[in-house]
Amino acid sequence: MSFKLKLAIVCLCSLMLSDLWGQSQYVPLNTATYDVINRFDIKYGRMIDQFHTSQKPYNRRSIAEFSATLEQQNLRSRDNRLDFDFDYLLKDNPDWQDSLRIKHGPLAKVFYTYENALMSAEGEDFYLQANPVLDFRLGYEVGSEQRIKLVNTRGVSLRFDLKKRLGAYVFIGENQQLMFDYVNRFRDQGQRDFMVGEGYYKEYRNTGTDYFTPRGYITANALDHIDFQFGYDKHFWGNGIRSMFLSDQSNAYLFFKMQTRFWKVSYTNLFTEFTHQYNRGTDRLLDKKYGAFHHLNIHATHWLDIGLFEGIVMTRSNQFELHYLTPIIFYRAVEQDLGSPDNAFIGLDYKANFFETAQVYGQFLLDEFNFAEIRARNGWWANKFAIQTGIKYVDAFGVPFLDLQVEHNLARPYVYTHSTPGQTALANYTHYNQSIAHPLGANFNEILGIGRYRLTPQIGLELHYMWAKQGLDTANSHWGSSLFPETNANTVEQVYQNTTGQGDQNTIHHARGVIRYNPWHNLYIELDLGWRRQNSQLTDQDFNDFYLMGGVRWNVGRRSYIF
Repeated sequence: MSFKLKLAIVCLCSLMLSDLWGQSQYVPLNTATYDVINRFDIKYGRMIDQFHTSQKPYNRRSIAEFSATLEQQNLRSRDNRLDFDFDYLLKDNPDWQDSLRIKHGPLAKVFYTYENALMSAEGEDFYLQANPVLDFRLGYEVGSEQRIKLVNTRGVSLRFDLKKRLGAYVFIGENQQLMFDYVNRFRDQGQRDFMVGEGYYKEYRNTGTDYFTPRGYITANALDHIDFQFGYDKHFWGNGIRSMFLSDQSNAYLFFKMQTRFWKVSYTNLFTEFTHQYNRGTDRLLDKKYGAFHHLNIHATHWLDIGLFEGIVMTRSNQFELHYLTPIIFYRAVEQDLGSPDNAFIGLDYKANFFETAQVYGQFLLDEFNFAEIRARNGWWANKFAIQTGIKYVDAFGVPFLDLQVEHNLARPYVYTHSTPGQTALANYTHYNQSIAHPLGANFNEILGIGRYRLTPQIGLELHYMWAKQGLDTANSHWGSSLFPETNANTVEQVYQNTTGQGDQNTIHHARGVIRYNPWHNLYIELDLGWRRQNSQLTDQDFNDFYLMGGVRWNVGRRSYIF
């Protein structure tokens, strides 16, 4: 029985277990909602009861409930920028608002009944909305052979719910890109060919790409505490700029998710189908691998959030290992009973809010370790882990809407890699030739910084900075940065004395400034100015990139190419 059929059966059985209650679609990642919630999460003064910020995306019902709670606290009129954020959450989820609904029109009796949707229709037992999608930007890169750059995305998004019991979401985008040189180099730095954050693509004007972006899922809710979701999309687990657990860095994937929420607890089960690493070529069926992930999050106190993570990536002959469908179990124990053929991870994450202005957060992921080797401090290759620490500071130094964030990420050599004797498909932590955690893969130190300032409710400035030092593999060596090679004591460069950054040591500086104008709900006019420098200690390569890009983005999330 195929994995897809098994998932479909699980979904149908889950929906028939009990009467369905209010369900909700989810807010697409990298949209303005997450910036607004980030601020409120700290300014609110205690943990938000309606959802857990380390498990993204958020569902719209929970955001609507939180919006209603904020309105009851009479926080308006302190600052028109704050009022703008309140209204944004209300306008973005009208189907889940009652007395707080903000109607706009309609225009010509058809368009913009609500400001968040070009067209919408509703009755006593249904709600439907449709929106166009546009991301059109032109850019220029100094010194590039292809100096004119282009992003051209057109599409449509639809969302629907029936009696607030069954919901659906569909997104389809058609894209052409002529991207900056550093993006093209990143795609080809000793790793397998891929399109950043996407899947299948075709060549476009020699150096560009042409591809579709499909997303879609159905949602339902049982017992008023368990949300089910089945579809094709991405997830992000964590409170940082990056995630060391599970990020939206790679292409979308098939999944079934069950999220259980009660009291101060949120427990998520995620079962996925990934595409194994491959070489581009003729049309063919690509090999599959599978993932099973748990994340338990609890509001331990009014200021402290703690989470536990475990995950398995497995390879079989295009079938899911049924043992991992158990929703409450320790995966490592199951994996050992099966003969230890799979790639197992455990992790811890936390978030602590202070003084309604600051937040400290972090993650610790453990791939493989040996206590005796750790105590020996001898750089054993298989002591594999990743660490994240970060801090957010909102209304910094008493300046309203000046928000700062600094984050440090470290990944030891060979973390996320895998080797299983006798198997040609490796259970490494990748999907469609891309990492499903950090975009750099492994064997790096990284510091990130973001500064944001809202001049007016609709005009904002952003400054992003990245510094990273990573030891890259070369054509004939495996120092631990690439996740794709088979990795064991016989294939690594040295069993002991391994250090983070070993190999072809590359240093990256990347700065990017953005000015953004928001004249209409989810419509943005943006101008980006960036500089990136990468130099290699071993190959003596030095890349210096300056770029400028501006355009309009409408009803679609931001793309991030900070790497």
